[in-house]
Amino acid sequence: MTLYEAIYRDLYEKITGGFYEIGDMLPTENELEEFYDVSKSPIRHAVSKLAEQGLVEKRPGRGTYVIRVSPIDYNATLSGFTSDLMDFKSQIYAKTIDVSIVTAEDTVARMLKVDPGTSVLLTRRIRYLEDEPVYYLKHYITRTDLYETIKHMQEIESFRAMMIEKFNFQMDLVKESLEAVLPDEEVGQMLGLTQAVPLIHVERVTFNPKGQPLEYDEYYVRTEHLRYKVMFRRNLIPNIT
Repeated sequence: MTLYEAIYRDLYEKITGGFYEIGDMLPTENELEEFYDVSKSPIRHAVSKLAEQGLVEKRPGRGTYVIRVSPIDYNATLSGFTSDLMDFKSQIYAKTIDVSIVTAEDTVARMLKVDPGTSVLLTRRIRYLEDEPVYYLKHYITRTDLYETIKHMQEIESFRAMMIEKFNFQMDLVKESLEAVLPDEEVGQMLGLTQAVPLIHVERVTFNPKGQPLEYDEYYVRTEHLRYKVMFRRNLIPNIT
């Protein structure tokens, strides 16, 4: 897949999936260029293709607006581990290990769109199932001004819910990737592992309505009792098999 095709597909899914509605203005060319970390050429190519399909309209001096929403090609409900967690709701609880201000290493900086070495706020947590550690979570945000507040909070059941309800974070888009990994020493210790067993490593970036990253999470999950689930709607199953 070329750069322009990847950008086109992402914008297409945002339009047809409801992230952008009719009448919404797309980010400017410069903003899209920064968001996707590419030159102007693939941005212009992708937007032109959307315009050819009648999804957007370029208005000189004003911007590019969504004017029509076509039928969705495919859509998936990414329930992740949530459905399994709900099955064990009465047996699940979380503990905050620590809250600290750290310097963003390359991966964190790239995910949060900041310069390496920038100060960010890190919150580390463990989620337990029947007193057994099953999740090791690390949450990174740029709001270092929240350090004292979060540090002195009671146990955080849901970091995302806290950010929305207490700090009014406007979260509109989530990108998530996962892979099977073997734990390093830190992860093994946090999850109480006595031997190297495969874990699911999830990386998730949450964006605001302007496409700016608000939060970068990475977490490791023991899958003896939990499964990651993706549910496709009827008649909207992608032809990838």
